[in-house]
Amino acid sequence: MSVLVNKNSKIIVQGFTGSEGTFHASQMIEYGTNVVGGVTPGKGGSTHLDRPVFNTVKDAVDQAGADTSIIFVPPAFAADAIMEAADAGIKVIITITEGIPVADMIKANQYIKGKDCRLIGPNCPGVITPGEAKVGIMPGFVFKKGTVGIVSKSGTLTYEAADQVVKQGLGITTAIGIGGDPIIGTTTKQAVELLMNDPETKCIVMIGEIGGQLEADAAKWIKADGNRKPVVGFIAGETAPKGRTMGHAGAIVGGADDTAEAKKRIMRECGIFVVDSPAEKAGFLKHDKIISVNEEPVTYWQEFTNLVLNSKEDKISVTLERDGIVQNLLISPREDNTIGVSNSQLRGLTIQHKDYSFFESISIGNSLAIWTLKDYITQFKYVFTKKGATSIGGFIAIGNIFPSTWSWQAFWSITAFLSIMLGFMNLLPIPALDGGHVVFTLFEMITGKKPNDKFLEYAQVTGFILLIALLLLANGNDVVKLLSKFF
Repeated sequence: MSVLVNKNSKIIVQGFTGSEGTFHASQMIEYGTNVVGGVTPGKGGSTHLDRPVFNTVKDAVDQAGADTSIIFVPPAFAADAIMEAADAGIKVIITITEGIPVADMIKANQYIKGKDCRLIGPNCPGVITPGEAKVGIMPGFVFKKGTVGIVSKSGTLTYEAADQVVKQGLGITTAIGIGGDPIIGTTTKQAVELLMNDPETKCIVMIGEIGGQLEADAAKWIKADGNRKPVVGFIAGETAPKGRTMGHAGAIVGGADDTAEAKKRIMRECGIFVVDSPAEKAGFLKHDKIISVNEEPVTYWQEFTNLVLNSKEDKISVTLERDGIVQNLLISPREDNTIGVSNSQLRGLTIQHKDYSFFESISIGNSLAIWTLKDYITQFKYVFTKKGATSIGGFIAIGNIFPSTWSWQAFWSITAFLSIMLGFMNLLPIPALDGGHVVFTLFEMITGKKPNDKFLEYAQVTGFILLIALLLLANGNDVVKLLSKFF
């Protein structure tokens, strides 16, 4: 038995033909998940990934018997997608999309309360029942069938916990990533309750984060329920600065029980076995700054993990700074070359690299440019919606596109994207742009008459006013978003 999803679940993908929907749907199908189709308005009747495409969720329910949906649509449309799925009779709605406006989620949450459905997410990694169904973005190879259920706010920690459970020979019944946004459908308590009532689940791993009350509420319910099954708890973010919350959602208003220390105390008082930092077992302490591994300097977590995983030594030498003093640790890794902290995303993955000749790179580059332009044109209609207009960004938004650390690949990719975008904008039929001149030229060619000078003058002025208005709107949105962080 399992909870939420199993081999009999009939799953559809909302946002099926988009890049993210395509990639993760193909991964789900490859895993063996029963994906019966997808939804992309306007593409109904076609096929994608050898699965039917429907115009609406209702069509998918009526024609394919869909009962579970996974949502990959853009944030501005995600709440509508949730409500559409609930209206159509979908029983389990798993929302991967992050960054959905809070006001939209409040509306969607209220709307589905009267419906016979359960919402997981948003901003979640999904749900997986090993060997039966993977409905989300978690790496399937990490999960093996077993008797331990997992509930987690963190996507990465969901499959990190699964990886460590599997290595102990226990395996997973169902792993549920509930999501890290301020407004989510299924809470930690509700997810724990599902697993507590599952006869195959013998133990539950509950992973939380600093900020909010979800873990404390779940712990109190577990105690009130009689501690029917052993629960292991872990709170991430203990070393974060005071007042900081985790996840992609930003600040969450909490009370006295939302700190790591308070949560762990409550969990222990409620009979939960609380796990402290696994890094401490390896000899690390709070606020340690890792400088090098086996005399190789490290700056980023990924560099640290790669060096540890690829080390051939019986002992790993880690140089760190502790309380202003540089010192060395000699650590014996486990059989899988981890030392208490790891990044399971890197294990079991093969990174492939392909070199192109000069002429091949031109062809590949042109194909990528055409694909990017088509995608941009498809999304351009979004600008003319209320939500789209408020999402337009100016100079600050453009600056934020670039990564915080220098990368030539990111620089040229973003530069190419901006060039394509500007080229497309310049072709719009606005009088002040080249696209406007093309329209006037075509008019002259068709009619044999040249527009009078007064008309052309007014058209140019109108075009400039439109461009200035667009510039003010974009940068005004930037200012509003910037100020909203402080007020």
